[in-house]
Amino acid sequence: MKRDSKTKKINQIFSDFFNQKNSNQGDVVNPLTIWIKVMGKHIVSETKAIYIKRNILFISIKNPYLRSDLISQKEKILIRINKISSSINDVRFH
Repeated sequence: MKRDSKTKKINQIFSDFFNQKNSNQGDVVNPLTIWIKVMGKHIVSETKAIYIKRNILFISIKNPYLRSDLISQKEKILIRINKISSSINDVRFH
């Protein structure tokens, strides 16, 4: 395996890991991929952490004003998430 000399952001490392795992196992859900597809790269850049626990997508947002806006749009966001992954039952912002 050839080592890549470029430094990668932690989000990219997780994405690479889950994408590799997805090619081996079809049922693995990648929270970063879901969040990018639903909200786009700009919102992802304001995100500190993304994880799934007990079918709930937890998202930590840096900007408190953005967090407040996302909380108010929670139902619409959850509908968009469910179009990508029906295994997610709720989304929580912190």
